[in-house]
Amino acid sequence: MRTTTVLILLAVLLALPATASALSKPRWKSSRITYVDKTKSSLDRQAVKTAVKWWNDAPGPVKLVKASSSRNANISFNSVDTPGVDYDGIARYALDRTGTYVVFARLDLNDYYLEREDPEYVAEVTAHELGHALGLPHLNDRCSLMYPSG
Repeated sequence: MRTTTVLILLAVLLALPATASALSKPRWKSSRITYVDKTKSSLDRQAVKTAVKWWNDAPGPVKLVKASSSRNANISFNSVDTPGVDYDGIARYALDRTGTYVVFARLDLNDYYLEREDPEYVAEVTAHELGHALGLPHLNDRCSLMYPSG
């Protein structure tokens, strides 16, 4: 049920025209974005697979493709173990020299907190952080994948 809700919310968000949606700049230059999974736990690896599938199943121009090597990846998924912070996951990205396009994003899944959670929640956190890497901000809708907290 929750998976269906997430997919419907993704579909609605991505179906809106860019000017009416929550998409923010900067954006990726290409709609084909490569990724590498450097996570350490099977829970994180499954969450990455699920989050990528959710985004690829949602209507829209973005297609996430597994990179042939870490060096060729646009997005890197990583496991961290960081107590004393207020996040389960965080996304950071680097821009090109013009500041127009994202060239690389790093998504950290904080296993210090996530290792105690159920797999669907970990997938939702991963999909949320991937949404940031794709250019989406937080939304005030509590039902949205992009709501600031689970």
